[in-house]
Amino acid sequence: MQRTGGTSLTNLLMEMSEHPGAEHEPFNWAKKKPRQFWPITEAWSSNKDVNALVDSLTDIFQQQFLIKHCYELHSMPFNLHVMTAAAKTNYRHVLLLRRDESSRLISKFIAEAQGTWFKDYAKRVFQEVSQGQRKLEPLPVERVVAHFNHCRNATTRIRSSLAKLGVDHFEVYYEDLYAGEREPRLANAHALFEFLGFAPEEIEANDEQISTALFHSGQNTGGVAQFVPNLKEVVDALAAAGCPGSDGVASAVVSAPPPVGVPPHVKIARELQSLSSTYQARGPFLEIGVGPKENAALVSDAFDGQKRHAVGYGEDAVYGNVAFHDCDPNDLSGVIADGSISTVLWNAALPHDQFFWRTLGEINRVLAPGGLLIVVAPDFSMAPAKNGIKTFGPKGRAIPNVTITQAVHPRRADFWRISLQAMRKTILHGFDIREVREIMLPSRVVGVGVKSAQ
Repeated sequence: MQRTGGTSLTNLLMEMSEHPGAEHEPFNWAKKKPRQFWPITEAWSSNKDVNALVDSLTDIFQQQFLIKHCYELHSMPFNLHVMTAAAKTNYRHVLLLRRDESSRLISKFIAEAQGTWFKDYAKRVFQEVSQGQRKLEPLPVERVVAHFNHCRNATTRIRSSLAKLGVDHFEVYYEDLYAGEREPRLANAHALFEFLGFAPEEIEANDEQISTALFHSGQNTGGVAQFVPNLKEVVDALAAAGCPGSDGVASAVVSAPPPVGVPPHVKIARELQSLSSTYQARGPFLEIGVGPKENAALVSDAFDGQKRHAVGYGEDAVYGNVAFHDCDPNDLSGVIADGSISTVLWNAALPHDQFFWRTLGEINRVLAPGGLLIVVAPDFSMAPAKNGIKTFGPKGRAIPNVTITQAVHPRRADFWRISLQAMRKTILHGFDIREVREIMLPSRVVGVGVKSAQ
């Protein structure tokens, strides 16, 4: 499927393999020049000669070309002939999909409209969009929904056909390789490599290439989805059609680095919305925050339709369909029942919480088994040199081994800064860790964990 990370994965596998690699999607037609095996597709389209098609495919497969085939762009009869011919060989088959199908489709249609299929050009275009120098046009809602139905039916046929042909295949999702904590992603990649027959020493020899493909190859199309004028209409239409990834928080409403001048609390709220989308967060939600209730992440339309509570904002009120409770996060008894919350957002409140471990205990109490915890807090881990910032002492000498951290808050108590290690080892202790990383400058540490289902 398109927009699943297939280009990066295919490049990596071709680099690792001893077999010759065909041009990407070699049966496709390209505007400037036909792809490598397009004459075969063209002949089939014009004469429907099954024998000729099978002979051509057999010849290709006998040469053991590595092939990335995008089945959503071809007719199902053609796809089935490709699969049937390949099933008679020693080829190993990988089905690459994306769980968040709505984000995939939005990414695909943005790429079609803007020509942002490749990283370098995409980076320039998306920067122009984020800075207001370029506008995105509304997406064609009916076409997007129709393509979802086409892809859903095609994937069902592909799976059933593989089963009928007795072909073993490896099914992997974009999210397994390109989202979440580093170690699980590497484990998923290694399972794929083992299925494909790569020896441990071959995998180890390609460690650097593997790391680049998994952790440094994204285009961040989702980062400009928020600028699509009719984004909510598209997401709602996909949800009505049963599209995965669009039945909770609007999956495509994710945030790239916001335009210059956006207040930090807005950037953090967008990050929380993005993470809620990525990890398919569900209500009831509880947000633990500070400041005016207008700053709460949960007041966003992205969480519409979900039951929402918030504490730490200083008053009992209902605002933006969120129930705000005036209580101490250290003790939520009488306000939030045991195991009644599916997702907790701990929104920049930790540094102001003198006894944050008590709040953490309350989070564990109210969070249901399998529930999601998303934390954002100021940290002190980012070295200035990583951002081109040099630090000098009074005599003009560079000071080594210093870090940047957020200034002490001038208007409320401020007790803590949390390192990456503290997020992993203390805050998320006992949770199944999905992600820990830094954002913004001065930096904040983001942590995502899932409570044990037991």
